Amino acid sequence: MRRVLSLDRVRPKCLLGIRLSASSDLSPVGAGEAAPSSRRISWDVVRVVAVFFVILGHVTSSGPRIHPELGEYFPRSNLPFGAAGLMVVSAYFVCVTIRRARPTRWLWHRCARLLPTFVVAVLLTYGLTRYAVAGFNGLTFPGGFLGTMFADPISVDGPAEGVRPWYLPTPLDLGTNLAMIVPWSADFHWVDPSYWTMPIQVLAFAAAAMLFPRRLVRGARIFWLLWAMIVIPLLLPVAMHPFDTVREWVAPAVSGLGLSYARLFAVGVAIWLWSNGRMGTRHLVALTLVVTTAQFVSSPDLSEINLPVMLAFGVFVLLVAKAASGPDWMFPVFVRFRAQLRWLAGITFGVYLVQQQLGYVLARLLADLGVGPWPRLVVIFGAAVVAGWLLTVVVERPAGRLLTRRIRHRQAPAR
Repeated sequence: MRRVLSLDRVRPKCLLGIRLSASSDLSPVGAGEAAPSSRRISWDVVRVVAVFFVILGHVTSSGPRIHPELGEYFPRSNLPFGAAGLMVVSAYFVCVTIRRARPTRWLWHRCARLLPTFVVAVLLTYGLTRYAVAGFNGLTFPGGFLGTMFADPISVDGPAEGVRPWYLPTPLDLGTNLAMIVPWSADFHWVDPSYWTMPIQVLAFAAAAMLFPRRLVRGARIFWLLWAMIVIPLLLPVAMHPFDTVREWVAPAVSGLGLSYARLFAVGVAIWLWSNGRMGTRHLVALTLVVTTAQFVSSPDLSEINLPVMLAFGVFVLLVAKAASGPDWMFPVFVRFRAQLRWLAGITFGVYLVQQQLGYVLARLLADLGVGPWPRLVVIFGAAVVAGWLLTVVVERPAGRLLTRRIRHRQAPAR
C-alpha cells in the first residue's frame, strides 16, 4: 500500500464504497452567502431531509409520548438524528464560510441572521403556548392579555378527565430562553425543546471565530483538537465521579457550554478536512463511528443501543460527505423540483424554530376537533412550512440585511 506523505495533497476518491469526484462548489444553502448560480441541489436535499425527519419524529414519536391524548401513530418515526445532522452540516459550513471575511465580521453576519429570528420565535412560541395551555388546563388569569402572558393563574379547573396537564411556561422560562441559559440549571425549561441547539451553535460560532486566526487549527494540530472535542466531554463525568462537590459545579458547566455536543461539530469539521484532502478516509470513518456511538448509546455498558438511529445518522453523515466532495446530485427528480427544494432549504431555519412546541399545540387543537393522526401530520407539516416561511421573510432576511448593512457602513473608509 502506498504511503501518503502529505495530507494536504491527498484527495479522497471513495468513502465506504461510493466513488466521489472533485467539486469546487461548496457554497452553503439558505445562508445568504452564495450566488444563485452556485447553488447546489445536493445541499438543498440534505437540509430538507434533516428537517423532514426532525418534524416527523416530533409529531409521530415525541408528541404522543409527552402528550398521550394525541394518540399513537403507526408506524412512527423514532429516529432522532435530524437535529444532530443539522449541527454537522452547520459545522461543515463554518469551515467553508469563515475564510471569506475577518472572523469577527463573519461572526456578526452569522448572529445577525440567527439571533433576531430566534428572539421572535421564542416570543411567539411562549405567547401562543401560554394562551393555548390556559384552555387545555382550564386556567383563569387576571388582567386580560398581560395577565395571561405573565401572571399566575387565579383559578384552575383542570384539564379534561384522564388528560395529563400541559406545562405552562413562566416568565422565568421566557427570560432564560431569550438569554439562552436554560442548560445551566434544571429549574429552567425551554419553551420549545428544539431550542437546545441554539446556544450550542452560537458558542460554536464564537469558538470558531476565536480559534481560526490561531495556530491551533493549523496542520496536524487540528486533528488533536477534533479528538479533544470528542474525548474530553466523555471523560469528564468519569474523572469527576469521586468528587461530589466538584461534580456539582462541573456538570452544569458541561451542560451549559454544550460540551457533550462538540463531537457533532467535530464530524462536520472532519468532513470538510476530508473533502479538501487533509484527512484520510479511514480517519474520517473512525471518528464518525466513535461520535455516533457516543451520541446514541445511552448506557456505559452498551446495553441500550439504538441501532436504527445510529445507522440513520451514519447514512446522513455519508450523504453530507457525498454532497461535500462529490458532483452535484443532478437526478431527474431533484432537477424537476429544483426550485421547490431551493425554496424549502432557504426556510429550514425558520421551520425548525416553529415546528415542535407549536406543532404539539396544533396537534392538540386538531385532535379536539376529531382530526385523525395522519391528517394531523399533513396539516402540521404544512403549518410548519408556512410559519417558517413567514418567519424567514418577515424577520430573518430583513434583520440580517439591516444589521449587516449597518456594520458595512460603519466599516466603510471615510472619503
